[in-house]
Amino acid sequence: MSPRPPLVIGIGNPQRGDDGLGIAVIDTLRTRLGDRAPRLRCLPGDATGLLTAWEGEDCVLVVDALAAPAIASDDGPVWRIDAQAEALPALHERASSHGLGLAEAVELARSLDRLPGRLVVFAVRGERFERQETLSPAAQTAVLPAVEAIERELATLAQAAA
Repeated sequence: MSPRPPLVIGIGNPQRGDDGLGIAVIDTLRTRLGDRAPRLRCLPGDATGLLTAWEGEDCVLVVDALAAPAIASDDGPVWRIDAQAEALPALHERASSHGLGLAEAVELARSLDRLPGRLVVFAVRGERFERQETLSPAAQTAVLPAVEAIERELATLAQAAA
């Protein structure tokens, strides 16, 4: 039996500004990949929902906009974190709009031995998380690089499985 394709989760709330970035990335992946799309899900980002979604999964990719000035790299606006190999750094400079945030969900899953076999987080720094239905210009600009980063990861995973 062949392994299931990776599960790609976009975290966010499209009515809270840049918090909708994960959802926008999933929508763009769905459009770009069509029938070739892996399993795609949108979740609000609460810890319980995340643990349930990735329970029993071999490979999960997560994309989220986070309030953290440290998210920036020389490679662009997307920060790739192998969450199976390392703890997520303290990413939030304020409380998450998800209650317990992604970093807390990962650490809870780690402590309960409920992490998927592979968990990669694609984090993008968000600027505006107040109630509004549009992404900031910076977040809009980051959607395509996040999509491309996930597409590269999926291609690498497919190549490794072949």
